[in-house]
Amino acid sequence: MKIYLSAEAMTRARRRQAERPDIGGDALATDLRLRDESDAVRMRPASDAEQIDTTQLEVDDVVTRIVQLVQERLAASQR
Repeated sequence: MKIYLSAEAMTRARRRQAERPDIGGDALATDLRLRDESDAVRMRPASDAEQIDTTQLEVDDVVTRIVQLVQERLAASQR
């Protein structure tokens, strides 16, 4: 099973700031921009990937959704 996680830029910035409170706003913006540019070239969802927008989700919600997807896939394969 392939899963592709995404989130809006402002949410990603807020999460990154929480992870690295020592980094300033300008450095954070530059870091995210460079990472997005790098990822855009090599990180695209596979055509058969389940895509989850995590913008409004907490980590536990994302894990729960992934577990649901796996269980649904397993149930479908056993039919």
